[in-house]
Amino acid sequence: MQQRQNARKATATTCANCDQSLVSAENSKEKKPNRSYARTKRSNNSIIGPQWIGLVAFVIVWCVGTYQYIIHWQQEQLLLYDDHLKLQLGPLTKVWEDQVVVLQHEKDELERVASKHDIQKMHREKDTKKRDEEQADHMAKLQGQVDHLKENKEHMHTAIQHISRNVVLEKFGPGPHRVEMILAFDPAEPGEGDAHRIVLELAPLDDMPHANYWFLHQVSLNLWNGCSFHRNAGHVLQSGAAGNFMNAGNNTNKEQEFVTAGYSSILFQEYSPNFPHLPLTVGYAGRPGGPDFYISTMDNSVNHGPGGQGEYDDVGEADPCFAKVVEGEDAVWRMHGLSVKDGAYEGLVH
Repeated sequence: MQQRQNARKATATTCANCDQSLVSAENSKEKKPNRSYARTKRSNNSIIGPQWIGLVAFVIVWCVGTYQYIIHWQQEQLLLYDDHLKLQLGPLTKVWEDQVVVLQHEKDELERVASKHDIQKMHREKDTKKRDEEQADHMAKLQGQVDHLKENKEHMHTAIQHISRNVVLEKFGPGPHRVEMILAFDPAEPGEGDAHRIVLELAPLDDMPHANYWFLHQVSLNLWNGCSFHRNAGHVLQSGAAGNFMNAGNNTNKEQEFVTAGYSSILFQEYSPNFPHLPLTVGYAGRPGGPDFYISTMDNSVNHGPGGQGEYDDVGEADPCFAKVVEGEDAVWRMHGLSVKDGAYEGLVH
C-alpha cells in the first residue's frame, strides 16, 4: 500500500514536474532572445579578458627581452669597440711608452747635469766667497798700511815744516823775506820797455815754512844765477835751468848744480789755502815741485790748487805757492809779451 502511494506521489510529482517543465519550456521560448543575449554577453566577457591578459603579458615579455637584447648588443659593441681601440692604440701606446722612457732618460740626464752644475756652482760660490773674503782681508790690510803711511806722511810733513821754520828763523830771520831778481833780455827781442827787475816777497813763514826754506837756500847758494824764464804758457811764465842767449842755449851744468846741492825738488807738496795761486804769485812746477818755478799771469787757484793737476798720482795735491811779485810787475808783462815757439809747450823764442 505504501509503495503504491509512493508511486502515485512520484507520478504526481513527475507530472507536476513535467508541467513545470512545459511551462518552463514555454517561458523559455517566449524569453529566448533575452537568454540568448545574456549567454552571449557572458560568453564575450569570459573570452575578452584572457586574451588581453595574454597580449599584455606577451608585450611585457617582448619588451623585457628586447631590452635585454639591446643591453647585450650594446655590451658586445662596447667590447668590440674596446678591442678595436686596443688594436689602434697598441702601436701608439708602444711609441708613447718608448717616448716616456726616452724623456725619463733625458730627465735623469738633465737632473744629473743640473746636480753637477749645482755642485760646481756651489764650489764656485764657495771659492768666490773665500776669494772675496781673502781679498777683503787683503784690502783691509792694505788700507791699514795706507792709513799708516798717511799718518807717517803727515807726521813727516809736520816734522819737515818744523825743522824748516827753525832753520829759516835761525838763518834768515822771521821775515817778511824778499828776493830781488835782475833780468837780462836777449837783444834779438828785447820786448817793450826797459823793466828788468822783479822783487818777490815770500809767503808768511807759518803758512809755507818748507817752501820758504827751500827757495831761500836755493837763492843763498846762487843756484838761480844764470837761469832764465824759458816758457810763456799764457797763464804762467816759467823759469828754470834752461839754456839762453848768455850760455849759447846750453845750461846742463846748471841743472846738475841743483842736484848736487840737494835742492832740486822740494820734499813734499806743501800748500796753504791762505796763500792760493792768484795773479803774480809764484809757485813750484811739477811733481815733486822744483826746481822750476813760475809766475802766474792769471788766477790759477783752481787749476794749480788742490786737485787741479789731475794727471799726477795724488790728485789731491797742489803746486806749492810760496811768494808774490811786489815790485817789477812791468818786467813780468814785458816777458809775457815776448814771442813763443810753435807747439803746446809754448817756449820762449829768445
